[in-house]
Amino acid sequence: MEDELRHGYEVLLGRPLDTFEPDARYQVWFFVDSELLSEEERPRALTLEQLVVGRPVAPSAKFDTKHGEFWQRYAVDYSRSLFVYDKHDLQDAPESLVASLQAAHHALTGEELAQLVDRKALALGDVLAPCWYVCRRAVTDGTLVDAMAAATLSARFPDGLLSRGHYEAADEIRFEPRWEHALRGIKSEALREHLLMSCVDLQTARWVGSWLDPKHKPDRWLEPVLTRGGEILAIWHTGEGQATRAVVKLAAGATPVVATLSTEDSVAAPIPRDASARRKGRKR
Repeated sequence: MEDELRHGYEVLLGRPLDTFEPDARYQVWFFVDSELLSEEERPRALTLEQLVVGRPVAPSAKFDTKHGEFWQRYAVDYSRSLFVYDKHDLQDAPESLVASLQAAHHALTGEELAQLVDRKALALGDVLAPCWYVCRRAVTDGTLVDAMAAATLSARFPDGLLSRGHYEAADEIRFEPRWEHALRGIKSEALREHLLMSCVDLQTARWVGSWLDPKHKPDRWLEPVLTRGGEILAIWHTGEGQATRAVVKLAAGATPVVATLSTEDSVAAPIPRDASARRKGRKR
């Protein structure tokens, strides 16, 4: 069924795998609302070691737990993940942090934050406290096939397949007709249903499965990844905006996700004290 699985990837991507740039890097990036994360996964609980020590490239199957929500089936490389800050919520942040953020579209990698902490002798808690959210990078081997395997929760295939039968309200789960039609050529019923669990309709995605955007429209939560040179090839939404994951292509010449911060002192532009009023209603 490996060939059928690869065919499924091609259907979801909209083109054959061998037509994609072979020298590009392919990664899985995701956002999860902090309310869905355990305390130790939230930005303020992360350690300096987690920010400094990057996880090596490895097949996603090495870390797939085969159960739980999609973000619970990934290993996160916090060193290369992007920590995003709201520019209106930095009044009490260290000036050197504000200056670095203003020069980097208000998003720095874990490694960049660690460099700043070390160079400016900052308290890690003071640096992470104002963090709005994190664009997390899942550990994969850098290939498009492994990125698609991780994104569709197929890394441990044929183990860990998704199915409507895992839910009491299985009869209420609806697949998007366009993807049911597109994947009809996959003969294995179990594999077809597994892939369709990542292609449910919008109403179903509010409580189970994921909705695959056929237009691959960039999500606001993953915009910092695009700023670093990423291109979204496929994107899934879960819940009511609480979680998003995407397969992202970084061309061979794209801006590195980990950059080197300037060693020169810089001055942050002043932030009006009343600016926080403009961020009412923002999610954290």
